[in-house]
Formats: sequence, C-alpha cells, structure tokens
Amino acid sequence: MIYIPEKEIEDWKKLLADPQKQWKDGYSAKELAKYWHGKNEIPKEIQQIIHKGVNIPREDVEIIFAVPEYKVDIPGGKRPSQNDLFLLLKTGASTGVMMIEAKCMESFGPIVGDWKNDGELSNGKKTRLDYLSKLLEINEKNIDKIRYQLLHRTASAVIMAQKIKCDFAIMAVQSFQFSEESFSDYTSFLELLGLNAMKNGICGPVIFSGIPTYFCWIQISYNGGI
Repeated sequence: MIYIPEKEIEDWKKLLADPQKQWKDGYSAKELAKYWHGKNEIPKEIQQIIHKGVNIPREDVEIIFAVPEYKVDIPGGKRPSQNDLFLLLKTGASTGVMMIEAKCMESFGPIVGDWKNDGELSNGKKTRLDYLSKLLEINEKNIDKIRYQLLHRTASAVIMAQKIKCDFAIMAVQSFQFSEESFSDYTSFLELLGLNAMKNGICGPVIFSGIPTYFCWIQISYNGGI
C-alpha cells in the first residue's frame, strides 16, 4: 500500500468509509482531523500521558509517520479493522505503535454478544472471534458484553507492532466530548484485562504475543486542550 501525504484537511475526508455521514463538525472523524492536521510532533498534553507508561522511555516522543483511516487485516470477518489514526512513534531507542479511536458522542458499536447474533454466527465471525480471543488472551472469559470495536482496535495495535517489530503498542481513545456510557464500556474492557481505567492517564502494560500493550483515554476539549 502506498500513502500520499496530506496537503489540506479535506484530504482526511476522502479516506472515510461514509464521508457524507461522518464529515461534520462535532463528529469524531472531523474533530480528529482538525486536531491532528499539520502536526509533525506529538502535542505536549499527549506526550505527558505517554510518559506515564511503565517502561516507556521519557525522551521526547517523535512521530515517524501518521496514517488516517488505516486498515489492518484480521483473520475472519468481511472487512479489516479501519483505525481512525495510526501513529508510528519513536521515543529514545524505542519504537511504538499507537492506534487512536476518536469519539465525540458516538458509541463503540455493538457488544460482542449482539455482533455474534447479528444474523448467524458464520465461520468468518467465529474465526475472527477465536483469533481475537487468543491474541488478547481472553479465551476463558465471558466477553459477550464487551464492545467488539475495542477488541479489534486493540488487536490492530498489537498486529502492527509485531509486523514492524516495535517495542510497545498503545490503544488510545481520543474523546472530544465525554460520554459516561463510552467510558463505562472502556472501563469494562480494561477490567477484563485486569486494569483500572483513568481519564488522561495510561494503563498497562499487558503483554500480548510479546508486545507490551498500553491503554489510554485522552479527553480533549473542542479548543484542542486537555
């Protein structure tokens, strides 16, 4: 896959699955683009959160490259996981993958139980769920009430960190309008992994297939600050 550098904020719009629906002020896709467009380095407020991670070097966090709407293939299912923003980072001698899921008032989508029961449980769905459960080491746990999106976004970060041979992975939620429901869903997912969720903090790491994986909820105001 060949990626072309952005020149204007409208370049982000072209990559969306449904531009007519998603490209609006106050919607996560456009708010994310407005926040990150033209940035060549990690904003200080996000650097501070990353630096709280256990074993993450405290040197400045550099962006090697950033790709909006990045698709990661996952076994099974009909489509890849389309991540709002993929960042390849460097801090000190370490490199890391950061997958960002942007939110305004949108939910994380269906829980696993509803996703499984939306139509029949096809072989593709079963293959994908088995893969995600094994990768995230949750085979023996009841995940029916966990939001499916949180599973495959986390898997995307781990998969790319493995491919690029990075030292760590981060699955981040960048929220532009706080939702108690979404934060509760995020909290439930982290509890499944034995972690305690926090706003503007970083949790972990949990080791998935040899990759130390962190989780953070970044609460951003519409004027661009935490």
